[in-house]
Amino acid sequence: MRRRGPGQLVLFMIVALAAVPAAAASAAAPVATTGAVSDVTSTSATFHGTVDPGGEDTQYTFTYAGKSSNGPTLGSAETAPVPAGEVSGVSGPTDVSVTVDDLATGANYYVALQAQNGSGSPTGSWVAFATRPGPPSFQPPLDIGDVTDTTAFLDNSVYLSGVPTWFHYEYGTTTSYGLVSPAVEPELDPDSLCSVPEFAAPTYLPCWFVSSQPANAGLAGLAPGTTYHVRLVAHNEAGTAASPDATFTTTGTPPTPVAPPAPPASSEPTPPAAPHAVAGPRFAILTTRASVHVRGGTTSLVVACEGAAGSCRGSLSVVVSERRRGHRPSLVTLAHAGVDLRAGSRRSIALRLDRAGLRLIGRAADGRLRAEAILGTAHRAVEFVRPS
Repeated sequence: MRRRGPGQLVLFMIVALAAVPAAAASAAAPVATTGAVSDVTSTSATFHGTVDPGGEDTQYTFTYAGKSSNGPTLGSAETAPVPAGEVSGVSGPTDVSVTVDDLATGANYYVALQAQNGSGSPTGSWVAFATRPGPPSFQPPLDIGDVTDTTAFLDNSVYLSGVPTWFHYEYGTTTSYGLVSPAVEPELDPDSLCSVPEFAAPTYLPCWFVSSQPANAGLAGLAPGTTYHVRLVAHNEAGTAASPDATFTTTGTPPTPVAPPAPPASSEPTPPAAPHAVAGPRFAILTTRASVHVRGGTTSLVVACEGAAGSCRGSLSVVVSERRRGHRPSLVTLAHAGVDLRAGSRRSIALRLDRAGLRLIGRAADGRLRAEAILGTAHRAVEFVRPS
């Protein structure tokens, strides 16, 4: 207030205006980037990605779904983690991951990372992957036909998972079997590689779909009028499976057993009978790691004939599955040798890798070649090592 003259007052009003800061920049929509899929097994996988929250607290989930010719089948999609993961708004781009363990065996999938906050909910690109195959399987019961006095024909199917698979039949007069048909590898479906329709560029990966292939075998040298037990056994990189036991009876009259001659009379007490061997001798492969001499391609595997009596005869083979882009996996035999052992003995069997084996082990970055050794019903994964 200020006095200007006699009897006159002038009022001044002082108004203090608080300083108004500039409007804070609005938070941006988050960015979701789908990364690679790792640690894939037959039923599980780990998803990776990156979330940029854009200055605002953000939730994220991975959406995964089966693959169709038009992309992911979103009608059956699932999400993980549950509840959704969170990234703080004050952080920058953040790596996130989650492991799921409820996937179908031998199946193709898509996965995408989705981020959500008040400014938006973008979804990253879809990434394709495939779970590993499971062991082979069968459709029981076994089909046994054309049974005669001494032969029978087995007409069945093995359900494959897109990987090399061997099968054979075990048969005999008891559930211990003891007789084995030759091992066979059914043909894989020719469409063993799929072009996955990615949004940016196509990616090639195995199609681990299950396909049914014939598993036929003829049995000969059977005894007339005799009941036999039989089962189908199949093996691939995921494991070995056997069908339920089945029986059939050959036609004709069973051979008349010849009674052994009566022992001479003796006052000595009769010794107890020797225990009956439940199963005949079988091969076993003992070596899991073998060195390969580069110059000659020579190596060796130790095998045994397990059993109390008799002998084991068969062919030892070393095989490997070779995959080339655009072609179905093919089974390559690298070496083989005949084996003849007495029951209860073991031996080191010398082998010489052929050109295909030398080529594969020569181009292996770590000098290691992983293959499958097969001897009768025995299977063993063997690592062949090239000395440095």
